[in-house]
This record gives sequence, C-alpha cells and structure tokens, in this order.
Amino acid sequence: MRLPMAPTDSMFLLGESREHPMHVGGLILLQPPPGGDARTLRTLFDAALARDDVASLWRRRAVRSLTTFGMWAWEDDPHFDLEYHVRRDALPQPGGNAELRALVSRLHSTLLDRSRPLWEMHLIEGLADGRYAIYTKIHHALADGVGAMRLLHRALSADPDRTDMPAPWSPFPSPDPVHSAVGTALDLPGVTVRAVRGVIGETVGMVPAVVGTVDRALRGR
Repeated sequence: MRLPMAPTDSMFLLGESREHPMHVGGLILLQPPPGGDARTLRTLFDAALARDDVASLWRRRAVRSLTTFGMWAWEDDPHFDLEYHVRRDALPQPGGNAELRALVSRLHSTLLDRSRPLWEMHLIEGLADGRYAIYTKIHHALADGVGAMRLLHRALSADPDRTDMPAPWSPFPSPDPVHSAVGTALDLPGVTVRAVRGVIGETVGMVPAVVGTVDRALRGR
C-alpha cells in the first residue's frame, strides 16, 4: 500500500542534490557501565538485530511513478534488510576525537540510497578512552532532527543496570504523541483520506515556500 507524502516532506527530496544533501545526523557518545566496554553495547545491538522487529516508519521508502502521478509517496520496502541500515564501524588508532570526526564526516557526506528506507545507524567502537559512539543519519523527509532524537531517546536510560530498553527502530506499544509527530500516525487504519486532505490543504500554502526554495537553489544558496 502506498501513502501520500506531505508536500513539505517531498520538497526535501525534490531539492536534494549531491552538493545539497537533505539528511540530518546525530552523534551520541556513551560511557560504558562499570566493568563494561564497547562489547556491552555490541551485545545489545546483536540481540535487537536478531529480533528483526521494525516499526513501519523505519521500513518505508520513498517512491515516485506513474501510479502516484509523479508525486512522491511512501511504501514498505519489500526487501527491507535491517543489517544494511544498522552497521558497525571501528576507529583507527589512536582512536581520538580527530579520528571520530573524520569518520562521522565521511559517513555524513554521502547521500542516502533512495531505493531503500532513508536512514542509517552506526555503532562506532575503538575510542581510546573506552567510550563508544552511535551516529544516526536520517533523511529530513522521513523525520526532522527533533523527531529523530526523540526516537533515539526512548532507547536510552540513565540506569546503567537496565538492559531491556527497546531498540530505536522497534515498534511503539501504542500510538503516542512522539509516534504521530514523526509521521507514523499514517500507519493507523482509516487515516488515508485525512492524509490526502492534509496534502491538498498543505499544497495551497506551500507555493511561496517553494518559490523561495527554488530561488535559493538556483542562486547556489
């Protein structure tokens, strides 16, 4: 099933180019609990990947064809591969801030593959001080920076002994404001008509914004 994409979200796809990427990224540095190391987080990631339980927000990819009248829409990726999106990276020696910045800069500089859901998550090991990092990259059409950070926050806990936190990509137990804020309310039955109405209403007020965006793109700003 394909769902219409809001015009303001599709603008981030229409306006994207190699020189003007439209994804956002976040870097989290984590201190392992007493007696733990980077393998602690790796074990949790392996357990989460083994469950392969992924919310539809993270499974949807952007599509555009004759059946959508040339407009961008969302559909579940029939070949979704969680291990493609959740990856492991290791820093070269000496594993300092310079090496971390170089790796994240390289990861952030490449465009997301539009044939797949528009996000990546990297578990980064090899920091000399014993910490580990998580770099997340998500297209602005899928979720904005605030929404993405909220999704990551639900997977974190200040309690070093708690190990039952859900993975960031796991389904929500029930609809909540954060769930809806990043677009996953479209997963609920009976909302497609309301979504179409929202697209139509949003288009009316979008023309001035489109003109301004195109003008800035043409002028290289």
